[in-house]
Amino acid sequence: MSRNEPDVLLVYAVVYGVPLAFLVLRGWTLARIRKAVSEGTDLPAIAAALRGEMARDPSFEGPFVRFTLDGVRCYCHQRMLNRTQGVVITTLEARSGFPGFLQATSKGAIRHPLRSPRFRSPARIAGFSLVTTDVEWSSTLLQSGLEEYLNGLRTSVLRSPRIQLAGDRLTLEVEERVTRPRIVELLGYLAPLIRLSRREMESTGITFVGEIAVANDGCCPVCRQHFGEPGIRCSQCGAPHHPDCWSYVGRCAIFGCSSRRAA
Repeated sequence: MSRNEPDVLLVYAVVYGVPLAFLVLRGWTLARIRKAVSEGTDLPAIAAALRGEMARDPSFEGPFVRFTLDGVRCYCHQRMLNRTQGVVITTLEARSGFPGFLQATSKGAIRHPLRSPRFRSPARIAGFSLVTTDVEWSSTLLQSGLEEYLNGLRTSVLRSPRIQLAGDRLTLEVEERVTRPRIVELLGYLAPLIRLSRREMESTGITFVGEIAVANDGCCPVCRQHFGEPGIRCSQCGAPHHPDCWSYVGRCAIFGCSSRRAA
């Protein structure tokens, strides 16, 4: 062996060994995150902070926390956005509805706003991309407090927040793995949305019976629009949906119904 051979081997070790070690370490880290999220490792501490309880339901992919805020039934759950980036989505969800559909997605978010022929873009709000089924209603909602709320959300330390207001629920999502110290701060941004929903008229076509949302008219429970074309119905509860809205949700959008089959 020549004197230069050890140097060559060292170069090969650095060039190929370091990237390989990085990939192995990243794969191990992602596997740990996936396991923690699927098993709900952070949820017992979150449940204690929210004075709630852990539960399971077919409507959710994994375990979740059930709690009450301002007299409204709420939920906290987490999921992996994908298997390669390791981004965790933490969602706070409240059973309080709106008479329309609106989604506001932070412009720095990895997730993209929903796309549908029925969606329109209302007035621009700094830092957010908005889609809605009713521009006139959403403009009124923005003027009555939602724009001020979004400006506060934009200047917060929450990572890539997104809100979604629909007929049978409202959600607040962030692209981070929220733990107990952080959940109380996140909760402070959920309460104003609940108060805003109470100032709105009752959600047309949605009745809350305990934890179950019941559709009792011809509105799609996803986009809250009436059917201008034939829709499809859930094979279990019979709730009508637009075909593309069903495809987006991947199952019946009525909370408490776990059906993934459309008739």
